[in-house]
Amino acid sequence: MSLVGSWDSIPDSDMLEEGYYTLTVRKLAEKHLDDGRLTVKGQFRVEAPEKYAGVYYFETYFIGSKEDPAAEEAATWNKSFGVKQLKKLLVSTVTPKQATDEATYDAAADRQFVGFVTNRPDKKTGEPRNNIAGYFPVGKAPVGRGASRPTVEIAGTGGTTSTGGARPTATPVNSEAKLHCSSCDTSVPRSQWADHLTTHAAA
Repeated sequence: MSLVGSWDSIPDSDMLEEGYYTLTVRKLAEKHLDDGRLTVKGQFRVEAPEKYAGVYYFETYFIGSKEDPAAEEAATWNKSFGVKQLKKLLVSTVTPKQATDEATYDAAADRQFVGFVTNRPDKKTGEPRNNIAGYFPVGKAPVGRGASRPTVEIAGTGGTTSTGGARPTATPVNSEAKLHCSSCDTSVPRSQWADHLTTHAAA
């Protein structure tokens, strides 16, 4: 295979669809921006779903403020949204707190978590942008949002609708209508749909 031979199948970017992803922490490291603000740069590798397996994803956790760029005051850490997200990451990966921040970041390497990644327009540029909006331990992510949200297919209609984790509101064509769960690729009788979603949530 070659560049020319793979040209049409090579994606234009590593932008992720909105949904849940199993991610491995590759690296967390402090970095000061040009304006002096302290940040923590996160590097992650996608493990699942298979479509994106192996893709690297990067997230920046902003800690310093304009008033306290180096984050020397405790109040800066307590108010920072980036710090709260960073803590959620460390909790979801069950990373033990170490004697220093750097040692704690190092201890997070190679640990996994499930992240809910958004794909929305950037407020300044309008370009699509990914952000991790939710952090969950592996096996503990809720069912019903984003790319992993179950979709249902009403027999005889050829259409699909998103359930959001609840009983579908679409009217079935007949009493034998079945709903297709995209999470496990199974057709489920409408009367059993609620129990089927409960099984996913408990998994």
